Amino acid sequence: VWGWAAPGEKISVDFAGQKKTATADSAGKWMVRLSSMRASAAPRAMIVSGAGDSHLVLTNVLVGEVWICSGQSNMQWGLGSSVNGPQEVAAAVFPLIRLMTVRNTTSHTPLADAPTDGWVVCTPSTACGFSAVGYFFGRQLHNELKVPIGVINTSWGGTICEAWTSAETLRKLPDFALFQPAGSGPNVCTVLYNGMIAPLIPYGIKGAIWYQGESNAGRAHQYRTLFPAMIKDWRIHWNDRIAFGFVQLAN
Repeated sequence: VWGWAAPGEKISVDFAGQKKTATADSAGKWMVRLSSMRASAAPRAMIVSGAGDSHLVLTNVLVGEVWICSGQSNMQWGLGSSVNGPQEVAAAVFPLIRLMTVRNTTSHTPLADAPTDGWVVCTPSTACGFSAVGYFFGRQLHNELKVPIGVINTSWGGTICEAWTSAETLRKLPDFALFQPAGSGPNVCTVLYNGMIAPLIPYGIKGAIWYQGESNAGRAHQYRTLFPAMIKDWRIHWNDRIAFGFVQLAN
């Protein structure tokens, strides 16, 4: 759990019988790590307190598995536009599944805060425009594991793998050693990693699923090196060997 406050301000986080404290650094950033706990049977409240009487109360909080869903258009494609979309949308009533969509954002430097409207409960209205692949994946996990599932959709149609990879990793690859993160649009090296992945780190995720490849199909041999480097890159930044599953549209 992390956030920002006045430099030097002491912060406490109360949740599920735990209380952890931190002090904001010179840039105002603070972070606490809660001890691991069992998946929620019911929602609880989290209280974040700062100096004086300042505090935030986050209600309807669950503990479970969180997965990131990323890639290009086949991941971005909405549930309502899918086969049997109206029927699937009408049945999307899962109080223990939570959805979050990261807005399409580019940046030449890593952003600190995620461009998103936050978590929403899975209902027909919230699921309709959400990633169909992400929704079905989350529903399958929830039905099989019987635990709360959070799905973060951070995808953008027509995008290339190197846009989703950090600068430090790209520069280790011969084909990208001299790249300059210049230009506009999503198909520029690192700009989607900076804008849509970096702000999510180090959120406690179980893993990621990825549906991409068509926009790199013309450089398929290069992708043999680039894509594994991107997977390793994400794992290094999350400081964990997160699970990573992928589907590819093109040969």
